[in-house]
Amino acid sequence: MNDTVKRFCNALAAAPQEAVKAGDETLVQLVPPGDWPQWDEKGKEFSQKCDEKTFQTLLENFSGEVLVDADHASEREGARDTKAYAWIQALSVDDSGALCGAFRWTDIGAEAVSNRRYRFVSVCWACEKEGKAEWRPVKLVSVALTNTPNIPAKPILNQQESAGGASAEKQKDNKMEQLKTLLGLAADATDDQVAAAVKALKERLDALEAQAKDAEAERFASENAAKCDKETLKNAYLQSPEVAKALVAGMKAPQNAAPASPALPDFSKGRAPARLDLAGGWSDTPPYCLEHGGRVVNLAVDLNGQPPIQAFASVCAEPCIRIHSIDLGLSETFSTYEELCRSSELGSFSIPRAAVRLAGFDPRFASGAAPTLREQLSRTMGGGLEISMLAAIPKGSGLGTSSILAATILGVLGEICALGWTPQDLFARTTVLEQLLGSGGGWQDQLGGVLPGAKLAVTRPGVRQTPDVRYLPEGMLDDLVRSGRALLYYTGVTRVARSILADIVRGIFLDDRRVLSCIEDIACNADFAADAIQRADEAGLAEALRRSWDLNRELDSGTCPESLLPITSVMERCGAAYKLLGAGGGGYIFAVAPDTASAAAIRETLTRRPPNPGARFVAVSLSRGLQITRS
Repeated sequence: MNDTVKRFCNALAAAPQEAVKAGDETLVQLVPPGDWPQWDEKGKEFSQKCDEKTFQTLLENFSGEVLVDADHASEREGARDTKAYAWIQALSVDDSGALCGAFRWTDIGAEAVSNRRYRFVSVCWACEKEGKAEWRPVKLVSVALTNTPNIPAKPILNQQESAGGASAEKQKDNKMEQLKTLLGLAADATDDQVAAAVKALKERLDALEAQAKDAEAERFASENAAKCDKETLKNAYLQSPEVAKALVAGMKAPQNAAPASPALPDFSKGRAPARLDLAGGWSDTPPYCLEHGGRVVNLAVDLNGQPPIQAFASVCAEPCIRIHSIDLGLSETFSTYEELCRSSELGSFSIPRAAVRLAGFDPRFASGAAPTLREQLSRTMGGGLEISMLAAIPKGSGLGTSSILAATILGVLGEICALGWTPQDLFARTTVLEQLLGSGGGWQDQLGGVLPGAKLAVTRPGVRQTPDVRYLPEGMLDDLVRSGRALLYYTGVTRVARSILADIVRGIFLDDRRVLSCIEDIACNADFAADAIQRADEAGLAEALRRSWDLNRELDSGTCPESLLPITSVMERCGAAYKLLGAGGGGYIFAVAPDTASAAAIRETLTRRPPNPGARFVAVSLSRGLQITRS
């Protein structure tokens, strides 16, 4: 659990304009929303997060009456003065988003505020630490009358006027008169007439906005027509300017590959690990990362001693594209641009087809392309391309398989076509590939699989997401793996992240404060996790995993379906910290047991009584990242 301590938060709340009597109930604004600076006993500044999430937690944890004393007398060490000036009966959040309390005054409290002996309130609550200098209130402990506030909350006297009704109605009438004037309506216009005028104004504004956006999309598409099909760019810009700009930023038209010698067919092989996301997932997802940047901590791991994702490319005699899936036992051949570029939806070898297009075998992504695919292949490769791929991971695993497979295929194509792509190029083109397929997603999956070991990756706000990577020490993680306390378990339940992603991205686009606040907390947890790994702090790593799991469930209620409860209950009984990987809802679960005995108990229980026939433990080891060889 987080460290929990008492913290004080002084908020302005002036005495009522009219006298109150014992037994009267008054609604008092305690704290407005915001991150309020405070100072501890040593004079060190810290911030208290008073946002919607905090206030909701305080409401949920409110139980019974809360004491209102004077100058926090009841909170002092060895306190004897515990006189009640009021009792808080309930908490609420007003229209401004501020936390309020329903004060029921005692005789001494009514006298104190009526005589203006005390004019303000100060809150004492239990807080949990978040980050190095941030605390989040979780439970209201007491409230004090005071005369030394340092946070400007709404005065009680203003609330009293509002409660009386007359002032509020007057303000409402004044606002309505101002609205009628702005709309050019007569003073006696009805509410329906006002509503109709507002609706008509909104429709005119929407039409103007649509015209402006269409003109901007046309300009953008024209300026970048050399890099991509103009109509495709315009449609992408109309759907999301950020995504369209990201596509163009990552799409410098590849030069035609140097011809390969037919007598010496090239062969390239790529082997890549899976990705275990420990903290920060969702903060790397557009459009959030474009506006706020992203922060993730993840691991590159081999499964059962082998890289689970592999791709192979070779030159064949016939000028066509042949694609084989080793694990699915499927093959398909493409001889024309139309076949290669048909429906970009997921399925039917969509990932390798999109990778081939981005490697220069689609006229929209290559300068000076030949009229036909056969001619392009003959000119650049001296024959055709044969691509085989293997993903030894179940679909919907939560290990970033699709993105890592895309990066691996791009890697082997870049090698065999002599495109000279760097790891950063692979990141950018994998992001573009996902946008082409409409699968969306962030950048952490391909980064987690391409780059080795444990790392903290950070991007700054902006269209071009270029991760800064800080590698983390692996000693503690190796110890956890070797001792068997790091557990990777396939739940046997699958859930594809695409639908989950759509719901989360919709919330980001709609500026849903619950979604944005939760992702902000998720990003902060990445720093917490990285710090724990840096210090070889096992307890800190366990706490980071618990926070990740709690925040993911808060963001998406479908993260932990009932079918997984038999697994998570075993983990919890044995004291393990755990989280479902990726978007959750199924796939793999990663856990860290507190000791070897607990790890053995988890293994024994879930091996003896698996929740379904597909559930199983998988051996895990840290990986050196994507490895590409050529012969």
